[in-house]
Amino acid sequence: MYDLPLNTVAQYLVNPTQTPVNLQGVRLQTLKQPLIQLYANTQNTEQSLLNFYFYNHAFHLIISRYNMYDRLPDELAAICERNQTVSSQIGTRMFFQVLMATHGHLFGVTSAQPNYQDFFVSAYGQEMWDFFLSSPNSYQFNKWLAAFPSVSLDEFFASTLMTFTCSGSSAAKAWADIARLSLDYVRGDISLESMTDQAFSICHNGGSILNKGHLFSVCTNQMYSLLDVQDSGQIPQWILSHLNQSCVDAQLKKDSAVVARHFPEIRTQIDQSLVKASEQKRAAYTQAIAKNWQQANNWKAALNAPQKVNHAAKLNKVLLGAQALK
Repeated sequence: MYDLPLNTVAQYLVNPTQTPVNLQGVRLQTLKQPLIQLYANTQNTEQSLLNFYFYNHAFHLIISRYNMYDRLPDELAAICERNQTVSSQIGTRMFFQVLMATHGHLFGVTSAQPNYQDFFVSAYGQEMWDFFLSSPNSYQFNKWLAAFPSVSLDEFFASTLMTFTCSGSSAAKAWADIARLSLDYVRGDISLESMTDQAFSICHNGGSILNKGHLFSVCTNQMYSLLDVQDSGQIPQWILSHLNQSCVDAQLKKDSAVVARHFPEIRTQIDQSLVKASEQKRAAYTQAIAKNWQQANNWKAALNAPQKVNHAAKLNKVLLGAQALK
């Protein structure tokens, strides 16, 4: 194996966070120590968002200008290096945030459809059933960790998704979409970077998964505004015009100036019409979730489900989309 030329685009195109990896067979117990370490401190949500998207944007500016084996200026090579570090650190934390947010709001298997226990146990075993039956809750961190069953990541995340999918609660639909993110990553269907990108925007019935705390600070309304700016493709411009904001850390200030020297086009004024269009898209997305919640808000009533429920088809609808039932 040859070494890639140093400080070239080729060197930094090899980014593990952008490459899907199949982690299905990894044992759940291996997550305990990283979870404990990350749980020791929270990270500012808005600061994390700005870092994640700025370095990603800057990297794509760089690779759009330089050829594969051109030697990059040292300061741009440092930006590429930082992009890999930042995306890995924030991505790892976000993976665990998705897990903890999901497990902080499990809807117990006891409220699932008739005959669900037999179906669940046949698919994932008695140990997983006993784990969910005990109503584990990530807000009770130590108790939750201690209860982790001896299973693979695929079994753990797939059964978590199934628990939401087959729950009798209307709130579970949004949480099933969130639980699916972790499973898609573990199965190698999406990269860590893609999972993180989706996680910043995905919502449950009451808002962002980052309004739950856990491993990030509870998000503010500014986060939603920043997501609109990001969707419009103007995070670098926002940073340059808000250098005194507390969420713009010292390294980000320094690196935004570096990128602006090489790519002065990011010094343009923010196009508010683009931000407004992004805001409207986000509003439609969150209103659709709220509407689904309101329409199904009689979930406390007894379910009139048929005696036999095709749980496999129901799960496939979440995993594969509506076409799975056609």
